[in-house]
Amino acid sequence: MIKFIIENKLYIGYLMEFLAACAGTLHLIKARNLRTGVKLFVGFLWFNFFYDLLGMYPIWAYYDNYQSAPFLKDTAFARNFWYYNNFYVIKYFVLGQLFILQLNHPESQSLRKILAKLKWAFVIYSVLCFGSFGNYLYQYDYTVIIFGTFFLVGCIMAYLIQMLRTDEILQFKSDIIFYIAVGLILYELCIAPINIYGGYFNEGNLEFVQFYARILRYGNIYLYGIFIIGFLVTLRNGRKTDILA
Repeated sequence: MIKFIIENKLYIGYLMEFLAACAGTLHLIKARNLRTGVKLFVGFLWFNFFYDLLGMYPIWAYYDNYQSAPFLKDTAFARNFWYYNNFYVIKYFVLGQLFILQLNHPESQSLRKILAKLKWAFVIYSVLCFGSFGNYLYQYDYTVIIFGTFFLVGCIMAYLIQMLRTDEILQFKSDIIFYIAVGLILYELCIAPINIYGGYFNEGNLEFVQFYARILRYGNIYLYGIFIIGFLVTLRNGRKTDILA
């Protein structure tokens, strides 16, 4: 297992997740006034880190020849599709909520209500999909990923449009939410299509495994690197993030 992780450089992604969570925690401790939703986001970063670590159980079980977990062998739970199907729902719900919280100007209230309803529609659709016509245990549900991606991108765009229409644009360099938005919108548009083909991630498709691992590695370096830079830059600036509500 260790050899597989080292050869595919999977440790880089986990390291970046950990450093981003640490930078976010430092931000919470040092910032004088926290931007709305930052605690939620930092909490999600820690959740994401530990969830991903636990999500390695199929690799561990496979290289352990299922000696420590024989109940997983030849079952749907030998792969972690079900595990990350759950994660995608949590991820898009929490991150969508983060940007919905930023829509605090009067002209954004109608859009905020629409996105809030869409957030719950996404959850309801995901549950119905997993419990009925979806293939919850055996593959990533691409319809949930696509729905979640468009929902999150829509929330981010609503935040960016509000920023352009108000004085917030003048302080974007000191706004941690702006860094989060820039990181997420590019990452989601590039990585989400790759995740749809996660079903090919197995020992029979070595070339795809290497390609998939490489794309995720570079994507994680970019995403969490942006988060780390954002946390540190906003602390360095004199403003140290203000509540814009």
